Amino acid sequence: MTVGFLHETDYLDDEVAYILGMILMRGNFVDRGSGGILTIRFPTRLDTISPPPGYELDIDRKTALQLALHRLRGLMEDVLGVKVGVSGDPGEAVIRAEFLSNTIAWRDLRMLCGDELSYERFALPDVIFHAPRDIQLALVRGIADCSADPSEKDNAWGTSQRVVLQFQYSNWQLPLQVCALLQQELGIKVQHILWGHPNIRSPGGGHSWAKEHRMRIYAEEFCPVGFAFEYKQKVFEALADWNEKNPVARRQFCNPKMKAAPKAKGEHPDEHSDALPPEVRGHFDGAFEVCRALGCEQGCKSQEELFEEDEE
Repeated sequence: MTVGFLHETDYLDDEVAYILGMILMRGNFVDRGSGGILTIRFPTRLDTISPPPGYELDIDRKTALQLALHRLRGLMEDVLGVKVGVSGDPGEAVIRAEFLSNTIAWRDLRMLCGDELSYERFALPDVIFHAPRDIQLALVRGIADCSADPSEKDNAWGTSQRVVLQFQYSNWQLPLQVCALLQQELGIKVQHILWGHPNIRSPGGGHSWAKEHRMRIYAEEFCPVGFAFEYKQKVFEALADWNEKNPVARRQFCNPKMKAAPKAKGEHPDEHSDALPPEVRGHFDGAFEVCRALGCEQGCKSQEELFEEDEE
């Protein structure tokens, strides 16, 4: 594949978007002035991936992951035009691409990431919201392959299977942006975001709340995206199939403007912790209130006209 670029805009096709999704979630740049190094980290918690009850999948997970990373390495070498290596240990795999000069691919990726260096600060580029649907889906698929381990352990009270996208604790804006992309642009309903906030993750008063932000999506809603990693796709298809065979009430978009105040939570001693962004230091009774405080403007007062422009 030969990578081409559009005048006065960032270059994107579905392959670049897929790689970009991974970079946004777990990527780091080392800028050497003339080129540099791109790394993408993949948690390898293989024991967390499991199908729903009644489904048995014959997957050698370690081998399947190695094969998926090998295919990813080939894709990145074709798209980026550089040598790509894979390394790691039992808990994490690392993809490493070295750029020996300021190639067009290097400059484009840096531009798409707002010239930031780390996933702790990356934001979704505006060009994605104006891109064709297949490019938007490819980007979210890259996010999923890098950050989600499809598993029946993420079910909702035993009634529905879910996909969970896990965002790094240090990045509080990217989850909002991806949620807006899913709901407003792709029509994919998000259940909610379980924020790494003391009122949300440790309402009983514990101190283990500074965890990843978990975006929960019912499995059948995620079917337009799916996974490119084949072993994850097999588990995901089982989760979605389980939901189809065990239907519940119609899913709804997450609509912060429509939600009523939830049941009051008790105060937490870490509500005003300096580890929290200033916008969310304080007390919150529900996850959607954190979304509002961070600037979420999705939704409207009518569920049927969820994203009417005159309601924004």
